[in-house]
Amino acid sequence: MTNHWSYQQAKSRFDSCLGGQSLHLAKETEMSGFVRLLATAFDDVDSFSYEKFNAFDLHLLTEYVSSTHKLYINKSLQEIEQWSEHCMRNMVVQENLKSQLHTAVRKFKVDTIEHIQEEESTLLPYLRLLNCDYNRLADYDSFWIEKSKCDLTKFHDEHEDEHLGLQEIDNIIGQLCKAGQRNFLIGMLEKKIKTFCTDLQIHGNIEEMVIIPKAVETERKLIQKYHKLLSKN
Repeated sequence: MTNHWSYQQAKSRFDSCLGGQSLHLAKETEMSGFVRLLATAFDDVDSFSYEKFNAFDLHLLTEYVSSTHKLYINKSLQEIEQWSEHCMRNMVVQENLKSQLHTAVRKFKVDTIEHIQEEESTLLPYLRLLNCDYNRLADYDSFWIEKSKCDLTKFHDEHEDEHLGLQEIDNIIGQLCKAGQRNFLIGMLEKKIKTFCTDLQIHGNIEEMVIIPKAVETERKLIQKYHKLLSKN
Protein backbone atom coordinates (compact mmCIF):
# COMPACT_ATOMS: atom_id res chain seq x y z
CA MET A 1 0.00 0.00 0.00
CA THR A 2 1.36 3.42 -0.99
CA ASN A 3 2.27 5.60 1.99
CA HIS A 4 1.09 9.19 2.36
CA TRP A 5 4.53 10.74 1.81
CA SER A 6 5.02 8.91 -1.49
CA TYR A 7 1.60 9.93 -2.75
CA GLN A 8 2.15 13.60 -1.85
CA GLN A 9 5.59 13.55 -3.45
CA ALA A 10 4.13 12.16 -6.68
CA LYS A 11 1.08 14.43 -6.65
CA SER A 12 2.97 17.65 -5.92
CA ARG A 13 3.99 18.17 -9.55
CA PHE A 14 0.40 17.87 -10.79
CA ASP A 15 -1.37 19.92 -8.10
CA SER A 16 -2.21 22.71 -10.55
CA CYS A 17 -3.95 20.20 -12.84
CA LEU A 18 -5.62 17.66 -10.59
CA GLY A 19 -9.02 18.85 -9.55
CA GLY A 20 -8.90 21.75 -12.01
CA GLN A 21 -12.30 22.64 -13.43
CA SER A 22 -10.89 22.98 -16.94
CA LEU A 23 -9.47 19.46 -16.93
CA HIS A 24 -11.59 16.88 -18.71
CA LEU A 25 -12.83 14.15 -16.33
CA ALA A 26 -11.31 11.31 -18.37
CA LYS A 27 -7.95 13.09 -18.46
CA GLU A 28 -8.06 13.76 -14.73
CA THR A 29 -8.81 10.09 -14.09
CA GLU A 30 -5.83 9.07 -16.24
CA MET A 31 -3.57 11.55 -14.49
CA SER A 32 -4.73 10.32 -11.08
CA GLY A 33 -3.81 6.79 -12.15
CA PHE A 34 -0.39 8.04 -13.21
CA VAL A 35 0.11 9.73 -9.84
CA ARG A 36 -0.77 6.54 -7.97
CA LEU A 37 1.71 4.54 -10.06
CA LEU A 38 4.38 7.21 -9.58
CA ALA A 39 3.79 7.03 -5.83
CA THR A 40 4.50 3.29 -5.86
CA ALA A 41 7.82 4.06 -7.55
CA PHE A 42 8.69 6.36 -4.63
CA ASP A 43 7.84 3.50 -2.26
CA ASP A 44 10.41 1.19 -3.86
CA VAL A 45 12.58 3.13 -6.30
CA ASP A 46 15.22 0.44 -6.89
CA SER A 47 13.01 -2.58 -7.64
CA PHE A 48 10.05 -0.81 -9.26
CA SER A 49 9.14 -2.01 -12.78
CA TYR A 50 9.21 1.20 -14.82
CA GLU A 51 7.74 -0.55 -17.85
CA LYS A 52 4.37 -0.12 -16.12
CA PHE A 53 4.44 3.50 -17.26
CA ASN A 54 4.12 2.29 -20.86
CA ALA A 55 0.39 2.11 -20.19
CA PHE A 56 0.26 5.92 -20.47
CA ASP A 57 0.41 7.86 -23.73
CA LEU A 58 3.31 10.04 -24.78
CA HIS A 59 1.29 13.21 -24.19
CA LEU A 60 0.80 12.53 -20.46
CA LEU A 61 4.40 11.37 -20.09
CA THR A 62 5.57 14.62 -21.71
CA GLU A 63 3.44 16.65 -19.33
CA TYR A 64 4.93 14.68 -16.44
CA VAL A 65 8.42 15.75 -17.53
CA SER A 66 7.36 19.38 -17.93
CA SER A 67 5.54 19.45 -14.57
CA THR A 68 8.51 17.84 -12.83
CA HIS A 69 10.86 20.42 -14.32
CA LYS A 70 8.67 23.19 -12.89
CA LEU A 71 8.64 21.48 -9.50
CA TYR A 72 12.43 21.24 -9.50
CA ILE A 73 13.00 24.88 -10.45
CA ASN A 74 10.24 26.46 -8.37
CA LYS A 75 10.48 24.32 -5.24
CA SER A 76 13.04 21.51 -4.90
CA LEU A 77 16.20 23.40 -5.87
CA GLN A 78 15.07 26.49 -3.97
CA GLU A 79 14.55 24.47 -0.79
CA ILE A 80 17.97 22.83 -1.02
CA GLU A 81 19.61 26.21 -1.48
CA GLN A 82 17.61 27.79 1.36
CA TRP A 83 18.40 25.03 3.84
CA SER A 84 22.09 25.11 2.91
CA GLU A 85 22.09 28.87 3.59
CA HIS A 86 20.41 28.29 6.95
CA CYS A 87 23.14 25.78 7.79
CA MET A 88 25.96 28.10 6.78
CA ARG A 89 24.58 30.99 8.83
CA ASN A 90 24.26 28.87 11.98
CA MET A 91 27.37 26.68 11.80
CA VAL A 92 30.49 27.23 13.84
CA VAL A 93 32.96 25.55 11.53
CA GLN A 94 35.93 26.30 9.31
CA GLU A 95 35.08 28.81 6.58
CA ASN A 96 36.47 26.51 3.88
CA LEU A 97 33.74 23.95 4.60
CA LYS A 98 31.06 26.64 4.40
CA SER A 99 32.56 27.82 1.12
CA GLN A 100 32.65 24.28 -0.26
CA LEU A 101 28.99 23.75 0.63
CA HIS A 102 27.95 27.06 -0.91
CA THR A 103 29.91 26.36 -4.11
CA ALA A 104 28.64 22.77 -4.46
CA VAL A 105 24.98 23.72 -3.92
CA ARG A 106 25.19 26.68 -6.29
CA LYS A 107 26.93 24.63 -9.00
CA PHE A 108 24.39 21.82 -8.67
CA LYS A 109 21.49 24.27 -8.97
CA VAL A 110 22.97 25.96 -12.05
CA ASP A 111 23.87 22.66 -13.75
CA THR A 112 20.44 21.18 -13.10
CA ILE A 113 18.62 24.25 -14.43
CA GLU A 114 20.81 24.22 -17.56
CA HIS A 115 19.96 20.55 -18.07
CA ILE A 116 16.25 21.30 -17.67
CA GLN A 117 16.41 24.26 -20.06
CA GLU A 118 18.12 22.09 -22.67
CA GLU A 119 15.34 19.50 -22.45
CA GLU A 120 12.67 22.23 -22.52
CA SER A 121 14.15 23.77 -25.68
CA THR A 122 14.83 20.60 -27.66
CA LEU A 123 13.35 17.38 -26.29
CA LEU A 124 9.92 18.53 -25.08
CA PRO A 125 8.93 20.51 -28.22
CA TYR A 126 9.79 17.44 -30.28
CA LEU A 127 7.88 15.06 -27.99
CA ARG A 128 4.82 17.32 -28.29
CA LEU A 129 5.08 17.24 -32.07
CA LEU A 130 5.15 13.46 -31.98
CA ASN A 131 1.66 13.62 -30.48
CA CYS A 132 0.24 15.53 -33.45
CA ASP A 133 -1.71 14.10 -36.38
CA TYR A 134 0.06 14.11 -39.72
CA ASN A 135 -2.27 13.50 -42.63
CA ARG A 136 -0.65 15.64 -45.33
CA LEU A 137 2.92 16.12 -46.46
CA ALA A 138 2.67 19.79 -45.49
CA ASP A 139 1.91 18.76 -41.91
CA TYR A 140 5.43 17.37 -41.61
CA ASP A 141 7.24 20.71 -42.10
CA SER A 142 7.56 21.50 -38.39
CA PHE A 143 8.22 17.84 -37.61
CA TRP A 144 11.37 17.75 -39.76
CA ILE A 145 12.60 21.05 -38.30
CA GLU A 146 12.30 19.85 -34.69
CA LYS A 147 13.66 16.40 -35.55
CA SER A 148 16.84 18.03 -36.85
CA LYS A 149 17.31 19.60 -33.40
CA CYS A 150 16.57 16.48 -31.35
CA ASP A 151 18.33 13.17 -31.85
CA LEU A 152 16.51 10.77 -29.52
CA THR A 153 19.21 8.10 -29.61
CA LYS A 154 21.92 10.66 -28.87
CA PHE A 155 19.81 12.09 -26.03
CA HIS A 156 19.50 8.63 -24.49
CA ASP A 157 23.21 7.87 -24.81
CA GLU A 158 24.35 11.25 -23.47
CA HIS A 159 21.73 11.72 -20.76
CA GLU A 160 23.63 13.25 -17.86
CA ASP A 161 23.58 11.91 -14.32
CA GLU A 162 22.66 14.80 -12.03
CA HIS A 163 23.26 12.59 -8.98
CA LEU A 164 26.98 13.41 -9.04
CA GLY A 165 26.39 16.97 -7.84
CA LEU A 166 24.18 15.73 -5.02
CA GLN A 167 26.80 13.21 -4.02
CA GLU A 168 29.37 16.00 -3.70
CA ILE A 169 26.99 17.97 -1.45
CA ASP A 170 26.35 14.86 0.62
CA ASN A 171 30.10 14.31 1.05
CA ILE A 172 30.52 17.87 2.36
CA ILE A 173 27.64 17.33 4.80
CA GLY A 174 29.47 14.22 6.00
CA GLN A 175 32.53 16.36 6.73
CA LEU A 176 30.38 18.85 8.63
CA CYS A 177 28.92 16.06 10.75
CA LYS A 178 32.40 14.80 11.56
CA ALA A 179 33.22 18.34 12.69
CA GLY A 180 30.41 18.10 15.22
CA GLN A 181 27.84 20.06 13.25
CA ARG A 182 25.00 17.51 13.12
CA ASN A 183 21.83 19.35 14.15
CA PHE A 184 18.25 19.98 13.02
CA LEU A 185 19.33 22.19 10.09
CA ILE A 186 21.83 19.64 8.77
CA GLY A 187 19.21 16.93 9.19
CA MET A 188 16.68 18.91 7.13
CA LEU A 189 19.23 19.57 4.40
CA GLU A 190 20.07 15.86 4.30
CA LYS A 191 16.37 15.03 4.03
CA LYS A 192 15.84 17.48 1.15
CA ILE A 193 18.83 16.05 -0.72
CA LYS A 194 17.73 12.44 -0.17
CA THR A 195 14.21 13.24 -1.41
CA PHE A 196 15.50 15.07 -4.47
CA CYS A 197 17.97 12.27 -5.24
CA THR A 198 15.10 9.75 -5.22
CA ASP A 199 12.98 12.03 -7.42
CA LEU A 200 15.85 12.48 -9.90
CA GLN A 201 16.41 8.73 -10.08
CA ILE A 202 12.75 8.03 -10.84
CA HIS A 203 12.59 10.91 -13.33
CA GLY A 204 15.69 9.70 -15.17
CA ASN A 205 14.46 6.09 -15.27
CA ILE A 206 11.09 7.12 -16.72
CA GLU A 207 12.79 9.22 -19.39
CA GLU A 208 15.31 6.56 -20.37
CA MET A 209 13.23 3.38 -19.97
CA VAL A 210 9.82 4.61 -21.08
CA ILE A 211 9.63 8.00 -22.76
CA ILE A 212 12.58 7.76 -25.14
CA PRO A 213 11.80 4.19 -26.37
CA LYS A 214 8.13 5.18 -26.84
CA ALA A 215 9.18 8.35 -28.68
CA VAL A 216 11.57 6.43 -30.94
CA GLU A 217 8.79 4.01 -31.90
CA THR A 218 6.35 6.88 -32.54
CA GLU A 219 8.98 8.63 -34.63
CA ARG A 220 9.53 5.48 -36.67
CA LYS A 221 5.82 5.16 -37.41
CA LEU A 222 5.50 8.82 -38.38
CA ILE A 223 8.41 8.58 -40.81
CA GLN A 224 6.91 5.42 -42.25
CA LYS A 225 3.61 7.27 -42.70
CA TYR A 226 5.43 10.16 -44.37
CA HIS A 227 6.97 7.87 -46.98
CA LYS A 228 3.54 6.36 -47.69
CA LEU A 229 2.10 9.83 -48.24
CA LEU A 230 5.08 10.70 -50.40
CA SER A 231 4.56 7.64 -52.59
CA LYS A 232 0.98 8.72 -53.31
CA ASN A 233 2.06 12.11 -54.67
